[in-house]
Amino acid sequence: MKYMRKNSFVVCLVISAILLTSSFAMPVLAAENTGIETNSVTRSVPGYYKCTGSDVNIRSGPGTQYTIVGTLNYGTKVYVYSISNGWAKISLGGIYRYVSADYLREL
Repeated sequence: MKYMRKNSFVVCLVISAILLTSSFAMPVLAAENTGIETNSVTRSVPGYYKCTGSDVNIRSGPGTQYTIVGTLNYGTKVYVYSISNGWAKISLGGIYRYVSADYLREL
């Protein structure tokens, strides 16, 4: 019973934090053509992009709920087919995979 109360408390805290931070979200405008969506505005794709993060997760689908199938290292060049809802569609071993577009910069 103690375990369930603790889990419920943690879940409530996480949900509260998400709701609180999302209510203060401000629109961000890109200063340059990055090839990334900014508040549902899609920049130029397809094309080659460079990874700007280290150990960026490559996922089987467009979202954090999908399985991690690999990682991109800083500076890795990838071809992006499309970007939708913040997720860039790339090809890995002939299979479409997805990376957060936040960690990509157009070359």
